[in-house]
Amino acid sequence: IETIGQARLYSIIETAKGNGLELYWDMRYLFEKLTTYQNDDEIYKLLPSKIDLDIIVKFRNGAD
Repeated sequence: IETIGQARLYSIIETAKGNGLELYWDMRYLFEKLTTYQNDDEIYKLLPSKIDLDIIVKFRNGAD
């Protein structure tokens, strides 16, 4: 990974931790959804500071 890419990834990880998200499940959800989301508004909702914790819990429990 390039240096800028690493910095962005670390930033997302640290922001997720800071927002109390379960890192594994947040990252898994993020990477799965990034393949289907098509516009900035959808992607914006994936930011750790914007995502609803209930969405991650439901995702972890098998609901999508």
